[in-house]
Amino acid sequence: MISPVRPINWQTDPMQDLNGDFTQNTLLNNAHVLYRQSIKAPEDVVVSPDGKVYTGLANGDIVRIDISRMDMSLSDRKQNDITSAEIIANTNGRPLGLKFDKRGNLIIADALKGLIKLSPNGNITVLASQFEGQDMLLVDYVDIAKSGDIYFSDASTRFKLETHLLDFIEASSTGRILKYSADTKQVSLVVDNLFFANGLALGPNDEYMIIAETGRARLLKHYLKGSKSGETEVFIDSLPAMPDNISYNGKDKFWVGLVTMRDWRIESLSEWPVVRRIIGAFPTKMFAPTDGYGFVISVNTQGEVVNNLQTPAKYTLITSAVEHDGKLIMGSLTNSGIAVYDLP
Repeated sequence: MISPVRPINWQTDPMQDLNGDFTQNTLLNNAHVLYRQSIKAPEDVVVSPDGKVYTGLANGDIVRIDISRMDMSLSDRKQNDITSAEIIANTNGRPLGLKFDKRGNLIIADALKGLIKLSPNGNITVLASQFEGQDMLLVDYVDIAKSGDIYFSDASTRFKLETHLLDFIEASSTGRILKYSADTKQVSLVVDNLFFANGLALGPNDEYMIIAETGRARLLKHYLKGSKSGETEVFIDSLPAMPDNISYNGKDKFWVGLVTMRDWRIESLSEWPVVRRIIGAFPTKMFAPTDGYGFVISVNTQGEVVNNLQTPAKYTLITSAVEHDGKLIMGSLTNSGIAVYDLP
């Protein structure tokens, strides 16, 4: 077997236990899991201006649901017996991150197609699929500035979605954040050399963005305005689990889906590239997340953990969490249905 990875040495941050800010709990056991029959692998969730929830599925479908009609007094089973999701489009790819622009277009980070736009009348337009003459391999997440500029992540320039787990074995840090200009329609580089660039969220007044560097289990802060414009610093590191999508609630906190606990199998080999080169030849499914744990945190604008929500089984492999109308709406990498949790 020929290994496709070219591993490098890298230094891991200390592995945290579930204590302190991350003390183990079962708060998300109280979440309702809805639409199990019609929604498969809803990676990201976004709420439209009229309060509908949109998500993208593993088969390329973009679906719309109305959780305002849900009777949360019903059991999840009864709720799922009477509800279905409305399919509004299919990208013929794998839609991941979703955001609405001010014109009502749904901007989609599609892992296979690139950065695309779904208009209110259902037309799909590819905004960007290449950068500097090379195909983007894994467009992952998106956020939109008040100017209309679109910031999005390209998780890896080495591996596509179907082989993305190899990026964690190689650790070559080729992920990046790009910007699609609303004025020029051109793509430019914002941040590079990221170990699997994942979720991102613009902060207050678009002064900075928070970036999930999944491979290093940390969040970064990149300044877009002011005296530090262009600089990047650590926002919070040594997370006990790997951050995925990020959403800003528009007021005081960022919600972060922690998709899986850190993998000691890979991190223990961080300074053994030859061994990682060998194991890179094995089927990637051997390195897929296996812990099946549900984990969401919120972090305030100072980088302090405010909310710590966990569940061992109710809804796991959580990739996204969005605050809306007193509820936290969550999506998952592989689970069926969306989860809804009443915030205190």
